[in-house]
Amino acid sequence: MNPELESLTHRYLDGSVSTAEMARLNRLLDESAEARREFVELLNLDSAVAASSAGWERSEKAVRLTQEV
Repeated sequence: MNPELESLTHRYLDGSVSTAEMARLNRLLDESAEARREFVELLNLDSAVAASSAGWERSEKAVRLTQEV
């Protein structure tokens, strides 16, 4: 995984990303399909952790969508 992308994504997810960092994240995502795939994986992981912490159960549709990525 691209360390810069991972760092920017974590800052985005925790709400601490700056305007300049957001612009860089957008550029990375615009320029690379691999970056977009990694970004989605991190978003899915973050959502799964949040859902697990909240005691939510994943629907069958969510499981299928995650497996397709």
